[in-house]
Amino acid sequence: MFAGEEGNGFKACMKILDLTGHRRASSLGLAQAAMDESISYAKDRRQFGKRIGDFQAIQFKLADMAMKVEAARTLLYTSTQEIDAGDTGG
Repeated sequence: MFAGEEGNGFKACMKILDLTGHRRASSLGLAQAAMDESISYAKDRRQFGKRIGDFQAIQFKLADMAMKVEAARTLLYTSTQEIDAGDTGG
């Protein structure tokens, strides 16, 4: 699919990430907004006389969502710092 010198894959990947940084940041913002809305909904929505946020299955889903958003945020910040520092792995 892509051709290049052996050992330069990370460098090429970082260049691609540099070109798509605004998309990564926008995607993170959308994920955060979706999580915030999900938490708000879980606090407001009631089923069987209880908030759905009180059900363990919903709590697990929200916790998993929070973990993935935080992992994406860490990846975005780390890769952006490396690009700013000129560290492209080469």
